[in-house]
Amino acid sequence: MNKRKVRVIGDRLVMPQDAVTVKIRNGKTELTPGPFAKTEPQIAGFDLIDCAGKEEAIQIALKHPMAKLGTCAEPPR
Repeated sequence: MNKRKVRVIGDRLVMPQDAVTVKIRNGKTELTPGPFAKTEPQIAGFDLIDCAGKEEAIQIALKHPMAKLGTCAEPPR
């Protein structure tokens, strides 16, 4: 992705045991230990890529190491 100059930014995220979810509800601060989503799969990092369209994004994702080790996903719109 770097050689093709389509990767805008990316990085690893902290481990779930080090993460904190921060919310404000009804004017009160809520801090919850752990990742922002209580799901079975865990998000380990991200890569933001600049593509001409969905087909190019799929082709790039197919070459990403996480396609073999985990999951590459398009965010909801």
